[in-house]
Amino acid sequence: MDEVDLLCRTRELRALLAVRRRSQDFSMFAAASPEAMVEARRIGSEPATFAVSTMLESYDEGRDPATHERAVDLAYRLHLVGAVPALVGCLERLSEYDSVAHAALRALESMREEATPALLDAFGRCAAPEDRARIATALARVGARGERVRDAYLSMLEEDPRSAAGFLAEHGDRDALPRLLAVLDRLEPGAADAGELERLETIVAVGQAIRSLRGSFTRAQREKLDRAWSRSEDLLLGGSTADAGVESFAVRRR
Repeated sequence: MDEVDLLCRTRELRALLAVRRRSQDFSMFAAASPEAMVEARRIGSEPATFAVSTMLESYDEGRDPATHERAVDLAYRLHLVGAVPALVGCLERLSEYDSVAHAALRALESMREEATPALLDAFGRCAAPEDRARIATALARVGARGERVRDAYLSMLEEDPRSAAGFLAEHGDRDALPRLLAVLDRLEPGAADAGELERLETIVAVGQAIRSLRGSFTRAQREKLDRAWSRSEDLLLGGSTADAGVESFAVRRR
């Protein structure tokens, strides 16, 4: 089918998705109507996927999102894996506060393995650390696995070791241990300034990831972790732990 034919065949479906329902629907996102579901099944998955994809690609942030939430809901409920590129595109170009982006992530979570290649491609296109963190979160949410996923998380270690450590721990690949241990050696708490707590918590997060992956620490690494844990507790609790004594990273972070 060419595009003109698909536009003709999907006219009714697109119109049904644009109709605002008068119902007591308290779900997080606007849902596709029963009539839209029936029409999508009638015309088949290829035209339905085309309708969803073209609608999402035309969505601009700031417009009424309900129509496009209904399009995403249709893809979610009918498992339209052909719409994955358009769903991933929503994550790439819309803000983290946009409801269509949130709906797209929910749909991608239901597609899991089918969503992973497109998300990895999107990760490779990211130019900023915050964009990589968003797509990495989506990869984790869909349960993505494999060397490419691990390498994507590893590539974040230099710019965002705290987030990367969490992703690597959840991913569970012990081949990440050498890089995590090297990052732990590099990290230092630094001076007692406004950024100290964040640096300490980053050290602890990397240590937690290593421990989660059943890695081994040298004595120096263990001492660094214990100091980081103790000092971070003091800062968080206003020094109240100093008199009571602070249990070590090994005991408290099991």
